[in-house]
Amino acid sequence: MSQVGEKLFPEQIMMSPVKAPACLYPHVEVLQGTKRSVKESSNKSKKSSPQMGSLNPESARQHFRSFCYHDTPGPYEAVSQLQELCSQWLRPEIHSKEQILELLVLEQFLDVLPSHIQNWVQKYRPQNVKEAVALVDRFQRESGGISNEVSRKIPYMSL
Repeated sequence: MSQVGEKLFPEQIMMSPVKAPACLYPHVEVLQGTKRSVKESSNKSKKSSPQMGSLNPESARQHFRSFCYHDTPGPYEAVSQLQELCSQWLRPEIHSKEQILELLVLEQFLDVLPSHIQNWVQKYRPQNVKEAVALVDRFQRESGGISNEVSRKIPYMSL
């Protein structure tokens, strides 16, 4: 749910998780908070910047996660757009491999949480997986116990 030259914080990436590509469910608005399609957004960004440079990391993540092949003229353009969106999201020029893995694991962890826990955790904008896990623990303690739903989805975790 994120998107320059400065440190990318996970909360920028996690603001609004995308559940399914718009091309699979055209009647569902996948990009929360916007009425434009991925293609329209991408075209607008291309006009303002030759390399879609105007997208922040969160927008780039959303576009990357909701990207549809049929919105491009062919496979080369599709791969090129995906590479550009991924680079804008994960910023490999300023993040280490470990930081990129942390961002990916944090995104996936938040995505697999039950929606009520996910919404609560995201309000606190965890910076890393360890903080997210601590927030889930806190939520479970404050809500009166451990949710079986969460413990089934997270069989083990090494921090």
